[in-house]
Amino acid sequence: GASIQALTTETWTTSDEGTKLEFYITVNDAVAQSLALTIDQDKSATFEGDVTLGTAAGASRLTIDAEAGSGAAAELYFRSGAETGFIDISESSSRFRIGTLTSSGFLQFATDENDLHLKLSGATGSQLAEFEGDVEVGGDLTVPTKTPASASATGTVGTIAWDASYIYICVATDTWRRIAHD
Repeated sequence: GASIQALTTETWTTSDEGTKLEFYITVNDAVAQSLALTIDQDKSATFEGDVTLGTAAGASRLTIDAEAGSGAAAELYFRSGAETGFIDISESSSRFRIGTLTSSGFLQFATDENDLHLKLSGATGSQLAEFEGDVEVGGDLTVPTKTPASASATGTVGTIAWDASYIYICVATDTWRRIAHD
């Protein structure tokens, strides 16, 4: 049968806590042991292999607690090569964010009173959202005023802008058309 054995890299006593605890697994009475889990003194756990929560028939849940009322965010990090992504949720700012650590871009959902806000932030501070299919706005759509500097000002096809006299539409890269309004 299988067995699990916990080993320490140092002697642990009441005065010396060592630096890590390692768990090894032996499968089917094999001689060789495989490292399965390491818990370091900084309370981080490293699993060798996959970590599965629940089963196909049951619910799966991973709970990460930040102390209630502390203002701290509960955070979860994912690594793939040099890229590290994150998900965090903050009680104090009523927000939920998804992003990466290697760029400053993120997707954020936040609430205040009865409203839900969606914020998209790019590495250069631009906010761009691309949607496939129809988009329905259940309230007012507010577009800040912006006047292109000229008919050939920098622009992306489909961008709409306006000012006190005109509505501007970018009809081709760096090509604007305007329609007067009163």
